[in-house]
Amino acid sequence: MAFHGLSDLALAQSPRVSHTLYGTEVSARRLRARMLASPRIVVLSDPPGLPLDADVRERVKRAVLRTHSSVCDSTAVNGARITVYARPGRY
Repeated sequence: MAFHGLSDLALAQSPRVSHTLYGTEVSARRLRARMLASPRIVVLSDPPGLPLDADVRERVKRAVLRTHSSVCDSTAVNGARITVYARPGRY
């Protein structure tokens, strides 16, 4: 229930529907639009020091957060990091 009320902006199909381990993601263009329409985004990221994923969708995620959002809070959890971002003026 920890994620109740949250939706995965990048997800096109759930793991169950797509018959995959992680599900399938929307296109980079659709992902950007979804992120820009969201006033707040909660991000679960890899532990520090791991290489950044070079996939185009991952680059879009980082670019949108960097240029259109501000960090509200960030907490380390079991080596990973949970960060809450908000669009300026929409906290």
